[in-house]
Amino acid sequence: MGATTTLVTVPEFLAMPEPEGERLELIGGEIVSIGFGHIPHEVVKKNINKILVLWLAHNSPAELFAETMYHVDDHNALMPDLSVLFPGRIGPASEGWIRGAPELAIEVVSSEPAARLERKIRLYLAHGGNQFGQFIRRANGPH
Repeated sequence: MGATTTLVTVPEFLAMPEPEGERLELIGGEIVSIGFGHIPHEVVKKNINKILVLWLAHNSPAELFAETMYHVDDHNALMPDLSVLFPGRIGPASEGWIRGAPELAIEVVSSEPAARLERKIRLYLAHGGNQFGQFIRRANGPH
């Protein structure tokens, strides 16, 4: 007899205590532990962060976030390594996690299985994320 898994909703996931020393995401209703990046992962993330901070400062009012949780839909809460949001997504009364996918999600490939990253990419794109070319055009605004 196989084991059964009880799927969790985002509100249930949000209500759970955060385990110390562990980062979790909710993917397809399943709680998934995401590891902490080792030095090569963190160096790549740092370099991308530096480039985006400079580019956004000169080209867009969008904001850069690191390891921020996104409430994508009822059974998915994802935490990309870096993400970019356009103005207006977070208001003074905003609570919980940011709803929908970020305009740009950056996942540094390290120890996560490729199938999980592909699933996350599909979720980001299906829930409002932009492909990079679309992001650049939108960030630069009409010319």
